[in-house]
Amino acid sequence: MSIVITNESKPFEILQCSVTCGRGVRTRAVTCHRGRRHKASDSECAAVPKPQETAKCQMMTCPAYHWTVGPWSKCSEVCQQGRQVRRVSCVSNLNQRAAPRMCEGGEPQPPTSRDCISAMCPYQWVPGPWSTCSKSCGKGYRYRRLDCRVKKSLNQSSDGAQPHVPARMCHALPRPAVSKECAMSDCNADYHWSVGPWTPCSTTCGTGFRKRRVRCLNRAGDRASKHDCNVTERPHRRQSCFLRNCLPGDCAELVASDPTSTPADGIYTVLVAGFQVSVYCHLMNETHPKTFINVEKTRNFAEIYGKRLLYPFTCPHNGERNDSCECSPDISPTAGLTRFEKVRVDFHNMKININDMTFATTEYGVDVPYGVAGDCYSAVDCPQGRFSIDLRGTGLRIADQVRWTDRGHRTSSRIERAANNALVLGRCGGYCGECNPDKWRGLVLEVDQKQRPSVGAG
Repeated sequence: MSIVITNESKPFEILQCSVTCGRGVRTRAVTCHRGRRHKASDSECAAVPKPQETAKCQMMTCPAYHWTVGPWSKCSEVCQQGRQVRRVSCVSNLNQRAAPRMCEGGEPQPPTSRDCISAMCPYQWVPGPWSTCSKSCGKGYRYRRLDCRVKKSLNQSSDGAQPHVPARMCHALPRPAVSKECAMSDCNADYHWSVGPWTPCSTTCGTGFRKRRVRCLNRAGDRASKHDCNVTERPHRRQSCFLRNCLPGDCAELVASDPTSTPADGIYTVLVAGFQVSVYCHLMNETHPKTFINVEKTRNFAEIYGKRLLYPFTCPHNGERNDSCECSPDISPTAGLTRFEKVRVDFHNMKININDMTFATTEYGVDVPYGVAGDCYSAVDCPQGRFSIDLRGTGLRIADQVRWTDRGHRTSSRIERAANNALVLGRCGGYCGECNPDKWRGLVLEVDQKQRPSVGAG
């Protein structure tokens, strides 16, 4: 009798690995046979070495999964309540997107949103001194005012004080308490503190101080020794005060600050949102002076391009400007090129007056408002009209939320922003078409913290 040990797999059959990736195990059944057809018990094959039933196997490397995050969205207003968001994805080690469940069980999923970091806000709440207790005896309350001011580290005020700004600029910041309980002497006490009115502030602008009389009186209202009242806290006799910033907010405030004199037209320094900005004041001898900022006229212009293609459904020269184009010599009645060396601003509403041409020069055609461009050049996406807004060096920037709207026929526009929005370039056009700053919002300004111009610059 011959005993044969065989496995039940077919010859040369590749047994399936226990895993589809990484390291696994292959298994096979090994049986004892008598001859080729008759199974026998394993004991009958005990004298013959038994082949392995298992073997290691190595498949392709298993994909590993991990979380990836995109950049945080921008907080356009670091001093206002807001949220930043970002994209969080699960990807393999081959950088292929996968279902989020593939990353579960590993590192926790990173957050997809967070509050805007208010520490970047250039303003802070500055509490004033506590008031006298609301009750002359017994329990009452003390109160204090909160001022929103520029942080000390950023202070540019000429008198060394922290400039005041509107309270709305601090609304996203933690707000200090404005009231607290206080306890004066018992209402049946023999002595109590009596306070007089505050004197006027020692200064007409900036930080000063004021004083008042504080006396100790007995029940009859007669003056007594202060030691008799020392069982309770003595009210303050002196405290700081602030009436207004010493620097004006615009040219009109500059005239109003000293009605006895009439300043001449020229360059002055004003406070805008608590920071010093150099401006040009015009018509200072009139009732309503105008405030301008100085800009470089070669980099501040607006154009409605005056040429029209003979074949309007083309875009020659890859869309680049080429004045030797096959164009109609007729100039559109709205065409023009205007350059600006001063731009009028309204700091109360933080906007640019795009239609003021006091310090503008129109090189040809009609006046074109600031930040406007267009043409009647082509009926396809081929804009030739241009505008350039360059506020670098002024301490100001165009607000992030400012948008340009297209109007006209077959319009197209390309708006590029740089230098923290202090530089905005536009190419706009159509057949005929133009782009304008959104008429409801306007050309909104902000102080540019990255510029911080020196006093008198510009």
